[in-house]
Amino acid sequence: MKKKPWLAAVLNILLVGLGYIYVGKRILFGALLIIGEVLSYVWLFTDSEASLILENPWVILSGVFYIVAFAIDGYKCAKEV
Repeated sequence: MKKKPWLAAVLNILLVGLGYIYVGKRILFGALLIIGEVLSYVWLFTDSEASLILENPWVILSGVFYIVAFAIDGYKCAKEV
């Protein structure tokens, strides 16, 4: 079945790695990305000093680039299927 590239991109924006699992390519890579992201959220919400990192605009900007890069890659990956 043909996959929708835009959906793969949106899924990767919502939860990095989910778009890869949807496409069915790089499933292990996608699963490892999801695990890494979930562990990052656990760290952010359980460590009171971790939230201070989010006040740094460079950290926020790098996160935006990170998410956009995976959204674009998920889109391209879905177009290849």
